[in-house]
Amino acid sequence: MSKLKLILDCDNTIINSTKAYSEVYYHLYKNHPDFVEADWTKCNNYNLTDIAPLKSKPSKIFNSKLFFELVEPFENAVDVLEILSQEFDIYICTIGNKQNIQNKLTYLEKTFPFIENILPIINLDCTMDKSMIQMENAIFVDDVYSNLISSNAPIKICYGEVKSWNEKWKGRRCSDMLDMYNQLIYIAHGSNGLNEDIIS
Repeated sequence: MSKLKLILDCDNTIINSTKAYSEVYYHLYKNHPDFVEADWTKCNNYNLTDIAPLKSKPSKIFNSKLFFELVEPFENAVDVLEILSQEFDIYICTIGNKQNIQNKLTYLEKTFPFIENILPIINLDCTMDKSMIQMENAIFVDDVYSNLISSNAPIKICYGEVKSWNEKWKGRRCSDMLDMYNQLIYIAHGSNGLNEDIIS
């Protein structure tokens, strides 16, 4: 029996990119006279200018090697995705410019070695549109509204908190990795899924 296909976004879906961005911002601007430490939990602008106003081009941070040295998977992400890889054929679909994608592929291979299928979309301005990826038989999880609505996946789940870049989404949502796992297992098997004990 073939596995169901699961396509996952990367930034702010399986890795905490906003937190890493704020940490790089600290290293770059901590001695600037107008510096205020960024609180990643309060970010509500997709370009992060609400928490990091001194940086006008976010891509320079997202492209940096320091970013990929600091960025971490969300809590439980590695364990949950490794378990899910037994149930699903997992793909990671991510958008970035050439430098970002090159660094990201190295990071993903190191951090999630059990996921072999990566679908990188390279574009200069990082336009959030994944319609070029065929998802007609897949479950798709992403945190960005435009990615979700442009996908032809029959089942779509918005990951994480309600933010300005996904507040229009009216479909399924999951709050964290455990919630995502439980919803996916229910979709696949109609069971209640996992609780925290299984990965502790």
